[in-house]
Amino acid sequence: MQVRTGDQVTAEVYARYTAATGGSTAVINNLVAALTGAYGIGTGEAAYSAFSTNLPTIAGGLAANTNVPKAYLIYILFSNNFSSYQFGYQMVSTYAQASPEKLTTSVTIPAGYDNGYIYIYAANESNVASASSVYFDDMLIRHIKAAKALQVTQVTDYYPFGLAINPLGYQKNVSLANKYLYNGKELQDEFGLNWLDYGARMYMPEIGRWGVVDPLAEKGRRWSPYTYALDNPIRYIDPDGMLFDDYYGITGKGLTYLGSDGQGNGVRYVNQENVDNVSSKLNGEKTTESDRSDARSISATVSIDEEQIGKDAQTIADHALADGSEHTMEVVMDVDSNPDKPVITSHEGESGDNSTSTVSYKKDGGATYTGDGKDLLLAQGHSHPLTNDPSRQNETGTSGQDKTAAHNSGVTIYAVDAYSGNRGDSQSIGRVNPNGSASSNIGRTSTGFSIAIDALNQIKKK
Repeated sequence: MQVRTGDQVTAEVYARYTAATGGSTAVINNLVAALTGAYGIGTGEAAYSAFSTNLPTIAGGLAANTNVPKAYLIYILFSNNFSSYQFGYQMVSTYAQASPEKLTTSVTIPAGYDNGYIYIYAANESNVASASSVYFDDMLIRHIKAAKALQVTQVTDYYPFGLAINPLGYQKNVSLANKYLYNGKELQDEFGLNWLDYGARMYMPEIGRWGVVDPLAEKGRRWSPYTYALDNPIRYIDPDGMLFDDYYGITGKGLTYLGSDGQGNGVRYVNQENVDNVSSKLNGEKTTESDRSDARSISATVSIDEEQIGKDAQTIADHALADGSEHTMEVVMDVDSNPDKPVITSHEGESGDNSTSTVSYKKDGGATYTGDGKDLLLAQGHSHPLTNDPSRQNETGTSGQDKTAAHNSGVTIYAVDAYSGNRGDSQSIGRVNPNGSASSNIGRTSTGFSIAIDALNQIKKK
């Protein structure tokens, strides 16, 4: 496990034995072979020398108590280049013969070991042919990080059709495996298939094809029902394996506020008639440059203020931790102030009490606006503090009230958990759509998760 200066690491395990007999350095030699083999550490590497030289030496210096097996819980801390080390341990005592004995060892990572590695194991060197076994159970390792700054845990570069460019990838060696890769789709690696699950179909990025026929094949008869994004993933997307698209549709007051000009997958502020014209030609006819030019001439690319939206999401969680009340935010687009440079942003809304908050909105022409009718309301977010109402439960994700609010308002509702932790800590986010479908833990605050993009994707699925 990789550690940083100031981190605290504690290890615990329960041990019990029936008889005390002998010792064997072969156990440690076998451990070295197993460890280096499992991680593919070759004989010429610094890590191999560190293990093969130091582990037997350390084990040889540990003297067992009289008539007690030589068994122990130990940590070994190496510097980043394996040039230095320190260790700590606790031996099994006579208490472990009568009942399970809890062994504990801990360390605060000192200076000089930043980005170093700690290895923790339980060893039974008395486990030879003539000896009774020592039994270990319920091992626990607790790692408390000194710095809570964000860290890059994975970087993956892709070819346009989604095949990973492996030499350019990076995976932090102590991070959990992340299977949500290209387009955020889950990798299905069973039997070495390496397909991506888009929902309606499985996608094979090695060949840029789907495994089965498009369920909406009749909508694009000019194209193979196995093709991905019309063989043009630079321009088009396919969010769920059903149909290529680059169009977000919210209509109101005669306009499609979020749509496409038929070129690229950017979000634009567009005119309904032009969108209909371009969209119809994408479904079987050739879209001309004149069509695209007409649409662009009366549209503008919408920008997203991710910094402000992310800040507000963290703020409503922090406020809830501080005062125990629900706090709200609104993700909006101003449709009047500056049509040439529309921006999707957010602002804090009205605060509620310990268990409830409200969504202020108005509906007009099929779209939902903020309470004052000025801005297009794309999503509402609010925090969930620990409730002091005995009739309510603290549950991760969204509530029944959230589902009702999403249905009535017609916008996606995001619930930010604020049950534990400190101000500034990343908090879990849940989502409920106007159709009633709900998901927990779709992302976290202060991690780069985009509520705006997620809300647009939900709008796209309507």
